[in-house]
Amino acid sequence: RDKVRQQTWKPIGSAIYGKKVNEEFGKKIALSYDGSVLVVSATGYGLVRVFRLLKNSGTDGSFSWAQMGPDIKGPTGGDDGFGQAVGVTDDGITIIVGA
Repeated sequence: RDKVRQQTWKPIGSAIYGKKVNEEFGKKIALSYDGSVLVVSATGYGLVRVFRLLKNSGTDGSFSWAQMGPDIKGPTGGDDGFGQAVGVTDDGITIIVGA
């Protein structure tokens, strides 16, 4: 939320999009307590991606989301339900993925 006016929500960071058609990117999400780590499932392909919010260089104070590591794939890499539930600890260090 806008900390000054407390009346509107403002996006933080760049937009994040899925990579493939029908991957159902964003079906489930989890956000760390401070909002710096985002876990996003793409259940159509049985995978999860983890992103960290990074401050961009420069003076404009902007941020962008960067993927941390490769995609995390379920055992079959497809229609096995992997990513139907996701979670992240408050500190953003540990994630959990359910099927």
